[in-house]
Amino acid sequence: MNIYLSSRYSRMNELRGYAEEIRKINPEFVVNSRWLKGDHVLEVGSSLTVDEQNCRFAEEDVEDVTNADMLVFFSCDPKTPGRGGRHVEFGIAVALGIPIAVVGPKENVFHDLPEVEQFDSFKEFEQYLLHLG
Repeated sequence: MNIYLSSRYSRMNELRGYAEEIRKINPEFVVNSRWLKGDHVLEVGSSLTVDEQNCRFAEEDVEDVTNADMLVFFSCDPKTPGRGGRHVEFGIAVALGIPIAVVGPKENVFHDLPEVEQFDSFKEFEQYLLHLG
């Protein structure tokens, strides 16, 4: 099962830990979020423009979401909402019928769709995964 982890970029290290926990639950669970590798950072002096680099990052994220069997959306504190890329990833998953888990509080009306599971914490989500694995 390919699992895409969606969150603010600033939570990358935290999500790397969650990815490791997911792999421990079942080695067949593959976290396919390339952004977690940390290479979605603009390179000064690159032969690519800023727009071209951003386009590459976005294309990789879209491909990873498209190839996922589940998207796990980590919500945020509403006082620090971020730039919104995770909401686009969520929308792609909804449009493609990919199962979605929200970890943390619901942030918008789309989190109330019947195909969306909501978990208060990652520990609660882990229990759900244990039943799948």
